[in-house]
Amino acid sequence: MKRIITELISNKSCFGCGLCVTVCPKGAIELRLNNEGFYIPSMVNSSVCNKCSLCAKVCSYIDSN
Repeated sequence: MKRIITELISNKSCFGCGLCVTVCPKGAIELRLNNEGFYIPSMVNSSVCNKCSLCAKVCSYIDSN
């Protein structure tokens, strides 16, 4: 099953490393500052997301669990 970063990480568990943003071939993800002052990934253009799962494959948080 293919998964994308927004389905996997809650705002409080992301490390904010930005790898998902870097690896996204469609530019569908950006790091945005949340209300607590941390950068978290945000799907900014879901219409271009092809659900390739590269973001999930490089995710440091997912790999640590």
